[in-house]
Amino acid sequence: MTRSLRLPESLAVRIPKRIRPEQALTVAANFLPAYQLLHRLADLNEGDRILLLDPRSGLGSALVSLAMRMGLFIYGTFLKGTYPSAEAQRLTPIDAGTRDVDAVIRRKHPKGVHAFFDLSGGGHLSRFLPALRRDGEGFVVESLGKGSVWPPFACRALFRTLYFNLIHRRHVETYEVHRYARHHPERTRKDLRRLLHWLKEGKIQVADEPLLSLGRPDLLAKALAAGIHPAISP
Repeated sequence: MTRSLRLPESLAVRIPKRIRPEQALTVAANFLPAYQLLHRLADLNEGDRILLLDPRSGLGSALVSLAMRMGLFIYGTFLKGTYPSAEAQRLTPIDAGTRDVDAVIRRKHPKGVHAFFDLSGGGHLSRFLPALRRDGEGFVVESLGKGSVWPPFACRALFRTLYFNLIHRRHVETYEVHRYARHHPERTRKDLRRLLHWLKEGKIQVADEPLLSLGRPDLLAKALAAGIHPAISP
């Protein structure tokens, strides 16, 4: 990982005092895309319902944290044996192996969810999209930088738009944080400054000490289960 990078001042955001660089990196990597998905792209209000694939990932747990702040009702898919305490997490877990997720959700909410977030790059879109309300929104999150070059990224996004929007009559949008930042630099800087301010005020939590998340999945799992996002150690 690069230790330093020369950027125009217009693209930089100052890190507030008492916030470690590792914590700021975690905010940029996880909370920034989560914030933009919930506040910039999705049209959601307090009490609305969302379906989230893999809430235990870094981005997924950030989405859960911010969705709770918004007062949203959350359905999340989990692998068997990794269910969180529904009371502690304030979300409804669904076994990721369940074939008819739509039926599980509609037993409690007949109209379905207001938004669906596929964090796997669209691999489960067809399976979970039926749980979406007719006026709902589906979002496919591309991995950071993974295959986001032109034209593959544009082709995938265009295919989803045509196939699901025209044939299935569902609004589906593709999101990739780097592309969004390039198209909306000022908006992205404003969002990141706000999130860093929230971190300073304690409204969102990131571990005080950096953890080698990729090398210690056990520490990562414990931190995410406690609602704390491990700082990414460079």
